[in-house]
Amino acid sequence: MNFFRLHVMKYVAVVFLLFFISGCQKERIKKNYPFLEGDFEWIYSMNGVEDSEAYDHENQRYGIRIEGNGRLFFIQNGSKMERFRILAVNPGYPSSSYYIRIKNTEREFSIEATDSTLRCKLYPFKDLTNHFKKIR
Repeated sequence: MNFFRLHVMKYVAVVFLLFFISGCQKERIKKNYPFLEGDFEWIYSMNGVEDSEAYDHENQRYGIRIEGNGRLFFIQNGSKMERFRILAVNPGYPSSSYYIRIKNTEREFSIEATDSTLRCKLYPFKDLTNHFKKIR
């Protein structure tokens, strides 16, 4: 009886480990897309074709940090505000752009990226196209 129980426990442990490993997939930025790793600073937001920089941001600094281990953070005034896992980086159009698919417990969406800029429709101003430039 103990042999059977031990065998079942080993099987359950292996299956659990496989589910855990496959459920924690994230894109390895440092290895596959090293040019995306770094800090990006908000420079302006657009609403359609009209520039809309007149938002109350005089005392606020917004940014996005992409880490080599597959994590992305929304930054406000130097503090990490929200954390995401990078699920995938897919080629975009034109060929020099990429779509970074990110997710946390509350939401999942994509950010458009080039080697030195990001465009995000969610942060810091929702429903606007927010532009960020790479600072390091």
